[in-house]
Amino acid sequence: MTSALADRYVTYTQMLEAELFSSEPNCCQYLIDVGILAQHRRCVSCSKWMHIKECARTKYREGCCWKCCDSTVALRVGSILQRKNLTYRQFVDMLDAFSRDLEVKDAAVSVGTSQRTVRLIYRQIRALIEDEVRSETSSRNAETSARKTRKRKRKGPEEQEKEEEDPVVTWLRQKNLLSPPHKTRLLFARELPLLLNFKKFQQN
Repeated sequence: MTSALADRYVTYTQMLEAELFSSEPNCCQYLIDVGILAQHRRCVSCSKWMHIKECARTKYREGCCWKCCDSTVALRVGSILQRKNLTYRQFVDMLDAFSRDLEVKDAAVSVGTSQRTVRLIYRQIRALIEDEVRSETSSRNAETSARKTRKRKRKGPEEQEKEEEDPVVTWLRQKNLLSPPHKTRLLFARELPLLLNFKKFQQN
């Protein structure tokens, strides 16, 4: 579903015009469709598949939750949105802000939340990116790593320091997303949903 959305909609604005984000239920459905929220969940009591049904708003502000037997689970549990006081629309807007390289203070104004909250989400995204970069680096074969180590030893400390690159830049380079206009749309519509995938996020 993530790839299909990335191919169908060129920009966040087009998704907005298509009314994907016109209401909280729509934003919630979008986050489920792209896998940021769980798409399936088993009941811990009976091991059957749970279903999203209406639930009391006094307990679940979305007005719905995962339900089976007498068990209920909030839609946000196990995702990056767990224990976050953000609406789904605010979170979607924050992903757009990150994809456009908005500074924390500007993102806070655009999304309508605090700088502290934006900083927290940005930090979590960066941490996941850094994990990916480390994983990619460690997966290189020993011969390539040894060759690069020998090259570094021939250079002075100043040259080695220049080689250090922001992990986010490295990640964007690996995804071929350093140059516009593809960066913003693919980062928002494809790469961030994959990065924040519910199953993957649980592993971090």
